[in-house]
Amino acid sequence: MQARLDELASYLGRAGATVGEAMPELDHDQYFRDYLTLFTVITSQGQSREERESSAILANRDEPVLAAQAAGLTLDAAAYLALLNRREAARVAWRSFFAEWDVLVCPAALDAAFVHQTNPHDERTLAIDDRQVPYILNIVHPMGAIFAGQPSTAFPAGLNKAGLPLGLQALGPYLEDRTTLRFAQLLEREWRGFEPPPGF
Repeated sequence: MQARLDELASYLGRAGATVGEAMPELDHDQYFRDYLTLFTVITSQGQSREERESSAILANRDEPVLAAQAAGLTLDAAAYLALLNRREAARVAWRSFFAEWDVLVCPAALDAAFVHQTNPHDERTLAIDDRQVPYILNIVHPMGAIFAGQPSTAFPAGLNKAGLPLGLQALGPYLEDRTTLRFAQLLEREWRGFEPPPGF
């Protein structure tokens, strides 16, 4: 994934674009925890209060991912409003970032498609760069756009050595969906278009 990002950066530089390594000024660990907490709030709405509290008790609060999920199951109004305030601060950071840059390009996921797993979510792992990481970390790259409401457009980045498609994404300024769509459209025409995997 990193090699494909580097290839794209080189291509864009040769084409005359200003390219650099940059990120919004955010506490990225807090951003991840807040995203995961809000994600849990949203996805647990169908559970009763008793079910949510029971699930939260089972979580290991010393582990940051589980602690963020547990918080999402038991958040009171004051903590929820504090989370929303942090999200607004993150949106300010994104606005500042996009005052200088048109788009932020990053992976759409941790890696290419992986073997389907059926064991419980908290037992699943992914092999990334020859090491096992928790399955939940696959939400790291999508969270950049989702938590703060930034537009994002995924685009094809060719195939990996195993013949599986790689995907990158372009994030853009709030409400500028056409910016990321046009960027991806031009890349598909000028850099890499969709390549079906072998056998498809």
